[in-house]
Amino acid sequence: MAVTARIDHRGAKAQIVAETEVVEVAAEVEAEAAAEVVAVDAAVAAEWYGQYGFEVDFEHRFEPYMPAYVGLKRDDAEIHLSEHTGDAPGPGLLYIWVDAVEPLAAITGAKVGSMPWARDFEVADPDGNRLRFAERAG
Repeated sequence: MAVTARIDHRGAKAQIVAETEVVEVAAEVEAEAAAEVVAVDAAVAAEWYGQYGFEVDFEHRFEPYMPAYVGLKRDDAEIHLSEHTGDAPGPGLLYIWVDAVEPLAAITGAKVGSMPWARDFEVADPDGNRLRFAERAG
């Protein structure tokens, strides 16, 4: 990456200028996001998320006796469960878009509410992380 740094020697300001080619290449890089939440027992949490259609994508431990880091996927939604202390201070709140909320709300008998942007409901996982499943309004 070609970057030029210009520093005002009076200490008033610093300016970094990147070449146009670098900026254009960076704009072409695709991005995806995964929410990370705390889990006391990732296996128990993964089983709970399974009732909402999430499947284990990967599990990692640095050593067999160390905390787990587990990736879950459902369609384009991805959640990472971390047993590591300090990774994701929680509990957290995840907003998950789905095609239909009624079948998912029926799993626990949750009440579906209406907002101007969506119909949604909220449940909490075994670690207190809240999930709002939402169906776009309109």
